[in-house]
Amino acid sequence: GEGGAHLSVNGEVFYQPVIATDVMGTTGAGDSFASTLAGALVRGDTPAIALKRAAHNAASVVSYADAHTGLLTDEALSRLSC
Repeated sequence: GEGGAHLSVNGEVFYQPVIATDVMGTTGAGDSFASTLAGALVRGDTPAIALKRAAHNAASVVSYADAHTGLLTDEALSRLSC
């Protein structure tokens, strides 16, 4: 959302600011964020990297009017240094 995202892991709080983008629609933003965050954490990414990957994917999704065109692949997220 507009205020960024916070994640608490074992008492440590991580913060990810919003990734600036032109918003065309918000459908799928939360789903893409949550699924990317969960996937990154399950595969062993640090909380900070997982949040960054999730924020980039959600920002990409909202830059399109539909819910799937902007979804980024793992390879695309890696190119963004996530």
